[in-house]
Amino acid sequence: MQKEIISTKEGLSLIIMFIFGSALVLGTGSIAKKDVGLAIVIAILLAILLVSIYIRILQCFIGKDIFQINLIVFGNIMGKVINIFHTWFALHLGGLVLRNFGEFISIIGLSETPQIVSVSIISILCYWGIKNGIECIGKISVFFLFIIMIMLALNLLLSIISFDKTNFSIYNINYALVLKGAFSSLSFPFGESVVFLMIFSCLKDKASIKKTYIYGILISGLVILLVSLRNLLVLSENIMVRMYFPTYIAISRVEVADIFQRLEIVVAVAFLLTGFIKTCICFLAATKGFASIFNIDSYRKLAMPVSLLMINICFWSYESIMETNTWLVSTWPYYALFFQAVIPIITLITIKLRKKFVKAYISS
Repeated sequence: MQKEIISTKEGLSLIIMFIFGSALVLGTGSIAKKDVGLAIVIAILLAILLVSIYIRILQCFIGKDIFQINLIVFGNIMGKVINIFHTWFALHLGGLVLRNFGEFISIIGLSETPQIVSVSIISILCYWGIKNGIECIGKISVFFLFIIMIMLALNLLLSIISFDKTNFSIYNINYALVLKGAFSSLSFPFGESVVFLMIFSCLKDKASIKKTYIYGILISGLVILLVSLRNLLVLSENIMVRMYFPTYIAISRVEVADIFQRLEIVVAVAFLLTGFIKTCICFLAATKGFASIFNIDSYRKLAMPVSLLMINICFWSYESIMETNTWLVSTWPYYALFFQAVIPIITLITIKLRKKFVKAYISS
């Protein structure tokens, strides 16, 4: 099969769309309440440190994804064991995003339609994306990102008239909540970019890997920071924390001269587009993982069974949106830490310990 290559612009668009994913609508770091902005800033700084580990791993083996790297560094048996962990994380994350899709569509519009219908439609679209490869997904993300940035800029500007300055304060900072919020934001959504370790063999040089990751975190982080502050200023901290979809609720309250109103459709469209890209990336990572584990030459052959498996995980893992949100706040940060930080750190340390071996591999 011909090697897939994407440009730096496409890779950057993929990371930004991926990080936006569910975070634009569900919000992140809201546990910090009125200090949500500070929590997100800290999370962005920590995320840059975290992705520096990912960058270094990929730079040691240009043209290889994490599945191939693990087999080289840890050997066939241990490498496959670690690959199982990576594959499960991508599969589980994809199922969680699909569930967010289903819940969002059911709550805001199609309450009488079974969630399996909307989830299946999204899965079919993702299946089509995987069959066409990451180059196709990359081009779609570039086009969609331009549209979403314009929509977000407009709805942020139109929200200014609804700001309540009393909702924002820089005094009496609760540092315990800020740290909890930062940890939560680090794991969702920034740390989830570990999934790109599984697919970024398509970036061809060291410079593009670094630019893609760092700029992706900074740009998406800035937008999420602005959206979170807007939610706080429009809704207040108590309402923001209690809402399942705070961004959707915040923009629904915006009315400008009886002309611009019911703007929540903008948020719905943004969520569907970014969520689609995020699901595709998870889908692609999971299929590559299974292909590596079972020594299958083309990951595309696994697109159909993996899509069905992801749909099952979507409904098997969580029974309601309340359970999903509880999981995200109380369990996900600690659960995700193992996949987002512990395994990559162990991998990088092993690469450093086997420095001579790595140099010999690169020179060959």
